[in-house]
Parts: sequence; structure tokens; C-alpha cells
Amino acid sequence: MMLRRISQKSGGNDLMPDLIAEGLMYEGLDYDVSGVLSSPRDVEWDGSSFWAINDSAGDNAVYKFDSGWGYAFESHDLSSQNLNPRTINYDGQFFLVTGDDTPSSTVFRFDSGWSSVASIDASGQDSDVAGCVKISGSYWVIGATTSTLYEFSPSTLSYTGRSKSLAARPDTGGTPAFTGCTVVNGMIWATISSDDIVFEIDVDAGYTGRWFVTGQNFSGRSGTGWDGGAFFIANRGADRVYSYVPDPPFAEPPTPEDVFRASFADASGRDPLPTALLERLDARKLVGHNVLAYLYPPYIAEVTVPVELDDYPLLVSGSVHWLKDEYDPLFKMGRWALIQGRELMPNPLEMRLTVFISDNPLTFVEPTE
Repeated sequence: MMLRRISQKSGGNDLMPDLIAEGLMYEGLDYDVSGVLSSPRDVEWDGSSFWAINDSAGDNAVYKFDSGWGYAFESHDLSSQNLNPRTINYDGQFFLVTGDDTPSSTVFRFDSGWSSVASIDASGQDSDVAGCVKISGSYWVIGATTSTLYEFSPSTLSYTGRSKSLAARPDTGGTPAFTGCTVVNGMIWATISSDDIVFEIDVDAGYTGRWFVTGQNFSGRSGTGWDGGAFFIANRGADRVYSYVPDPPFAEPPTPEDVFRASFADASGRDPLPTALLERLDARKLVGHNVLAYLYPPYIAEVTVPVELDDYPLLVSGSVHWLKDEYDPLFKMGRWALIQGRELMPNPLEMRLTVFISDNPLTFVEPTE
């Protein structure tokens, strides 16, 4: 896939971390769906296929596309619910669809065959909803009128009494008009009808401070989906679907094994758990280590370094070194790196290293000797 880095920043508060403006999001390919959809409104990924809905009066169908956005020649009529579909989400088992009609405060739950099996009535919370997602076992409905998240029980589909206000946008302080949402690693990413911005939202803390401007005019009322590697946003004005790719990729939440290994990692190669017990690692330090390992997951990079022949034994796999290269953006400030591999260069005074690095601030602390 050929990717084009978005460098411009459109509106908003310059202090906000616009992921595209900071070079952390790419605009990828866009896909023409005009042969099937006259005005695509929202898209979703079910693990193997994309599904899309149309913002066209009287069109109550959902349409299936393959992973490359080729039409799969499959659609399902949802007119029995008189939906006029507005948003579509997938919770791993059921499709969650909202509409402009019947009323717009209802979330319909469909099985894999697109038979309606249940519904969530959010009329007591908001007269208009802009999407429903499942996080940590609960359903969360976005109220479009109140700009509030509402939690619903997955078993009874009733309101739990728990909510989170999203009334003040973090960039302007204004009230957002949400139009769709998706889930990435337990976080909601929600589109709004103005400014073509996608915000990241935590159900407990609210806005996280991460967002990106799409750089496209999506004509409002556009939703987004996530396929595990990229965002896909429907552009109803252009009859296209645009992709946006995080770089580096968003880290997956750690598994219990990841947490264990990060907690008891031991550079000397000894068995991790007995080493931790023998050294009586302080519990508070252990928790801090877990948090840093989660916030700053290591990633692989390559760097060419000057080296004398006598230094070759030092640059062995598994060893940690302070590397600095004023011509390499990753190493311009200097940082600690864990050597993974090395390659001899035509110039005998240079070596190409494959290394593990992290953006943990501690890895940028220069050695004193």
C-alpha cells in the first residue's frame, strides 16, 4: 500500500496532539463505492468483511464488501425496523444499528444472518443516538443531543445509571455533534459532523487528548470503522471510503503473559520469577514498570553506527548500548537501545544494527560516564 503522510493541520487548538499533523497517522487508499452506494454513511468491519450503510431516503439495506472494498453482492433489507440506517457497529457477535427513524433513540441488535434479535431503548437518556459499541462487557451508547456516553447492561439491555459527559470538546470547548464511532483497543473513536475530526474517548475519563483531522470534507453525518490496522471513514459527499493508518501501529492491550514478562524481565537471562522474588522487587516499582511497559511498548528500528574492529564483540545480540546519530531522527537526541542483530557494511568502520527501542523518557537519559 502506498501511503501519503498528511502534514497539514486543519483548525483546532495548536496545543492539541493532532495525530496526522504530528506524523503519527497516514492517509492511505480511498475506495470508490459509487457503484453500490450513492451516499455512504457508516462502515464497519466484522473480522472478515466490511459492511456499509447508505444515507439515501428509502434505502434500508446494509451492504457487504470484501477486505479490498469490492462489492460482495450481498445485502440485507432492514426495512422491517423502518430504520433508515444511521450507524453500524459490530460487538464480536451482533451488529448494532441505529437509524434516523423508529425512533432514532433505539439501537437494534442483529445476528450474523441479519435477523433482528433485540433492541436497546435509550429514549430515557437521549432522543437521538449516534452509535453503540461494546467495551469491557457493557454497551455504550453515544447520545447525539446530550453529547453523553450512557452504559447499558449486556444482559438486560437496560440503562445502568452510569454515564460520561462529552459536552466540551477538548480542542475548542464547543459542543460536539457526534455522527458515528468505532472501538480500538478498548477506546472509542468518534466522528463529528463538523471539522472532520475523529476524537479518542475513554469511557471512564472522557476525551484522552488524542484526535486527528481527516483532511477531507466528509459533508457531515459520516461514521468510521476499524479493521485492526486502519480507520475507514465514509465520505457521503464523494461516494468513497477513506482509510487512515496509525504509524507506528496502535499497540494491542497487554496479555497476562505480556504483563508477567514485563514485570519480571531480567537482562541477565536468569529465570524471571525466581530472580524477582530473590531481589524482593518493591511492589510499587513493579506497578510503575507495568504502566511504563504498557504506555511505551518497544519497537524495532535500524541504525548505522560507526564502530572500530575492537568494538564488534560489544555489539552482540541482547546487549544494551547508548546510540546517538545527529543525522537520524530516531537517534538524534541519543537513546538506549537493545541490540537484536547486526550487519557488516561495505565500509569496515560502519555497522548496521537492528535494535529494540522505546519512547519511554527514561531511555533518553544520557549516561554520565
